[in-house]
Amino acid sequence: MIQIMKAGVALFCLLNLSTISFAALNGAGIHAAIERAVISQALQQKKQPTSEKILEAYSILEKNDLSALRKLLNAGVEINKYYSEYNGGTLLGLAIVKGNWSAVIYLLKQGGNIKQPLLQEFPPDIPDNLPIAAALAEALKYMEDIDVLNPDFWYCLLIAYYEGYPVSRVLDAPFLSNGRITQAYYTWTLVRDYNLPVVFAASFTNSVHLLQALDYRKADDKVVVLKADKNIPSMIDWYGMDRPQLVFNLKPGQATRPSEWVRKWRDLSAESLFPPLDDEGYLKLLKKFER
Repeated sequence: MIQIMKAGVALFCLLNLSTISFAALNGAGIHAAIERAVISQALQQKKQPTSEKILEAYSILEKNDLSALRKLLNAGVEINKYYSEYNGGTLLGLAIVKGNWSAVIYLLKQGGNIKQPLLQEFPPDIPDNLPIAAALAEALKYMEDIDVLNPDFWYCLLIAYYEGYPVSRVLDAPFLSNGRITQAYYTWTLVRDYNLPVVFAASFTNSVHLLQALDYRKADDKVVVLKADKNIPSMIDWYGMDRPQLVFNLKPGQATRPSEWVRKWRDLSAESLFPPLDDEGYLKLLKKFER
């Protein structure tokens, strides 16, 4: 088996039977269960050769070339097909193994299934409900070289939370060098510090790239009430100083649904110099709430 990672991260146990200790996800011993699963698979069947397409995907993800990844999908490579039990399984699993957060977000937008099982065939000694989302959470815990200046890293962190796999690692604020990083990090802090639901926080901060990567069809079913002793602004204050019309408050005790904030951002899009979506894009986001 081959070792691929820059550092010990999720799915490492599928690639190299090391002695790295992984935190349990669905109870104690999950790391040992995955190791046993890989061993039993290796004994029961011959390792299938890696296809040319997955080798091409490896190269593309190494270079972080989303344009080439898009061409690969257009050429007929399926996002949710299992290409190898040893290399992350699917393209989405491979992107997680590589720690390529932008590719993870892109593949989720294109229909990647983060609830898909890690393995195509589960031996009897591994839970058959362990999804790719668990691998994402593990990757975020153990990746040593985290690119905190990539907004998609923060979106991946939020997706792990959304799927029920909290990442306990403490992360300091990055140098906020542009709008998307500011927005992504601020969305993370609202979830972490105020316990707001991920979809609600993303709707309130206009984090449309995160919303596009989530399955939030039932998120509007519950009203969210802010439990805080102060107003929360829609943007970090200094970032919105030159555009005060885009800074509004969520007030303590205020009860709203996430779609209300998406509608508000849609109405305000004409006020923004560079809106992240056009009117049709916002309508697609809103339509998903109705499903």
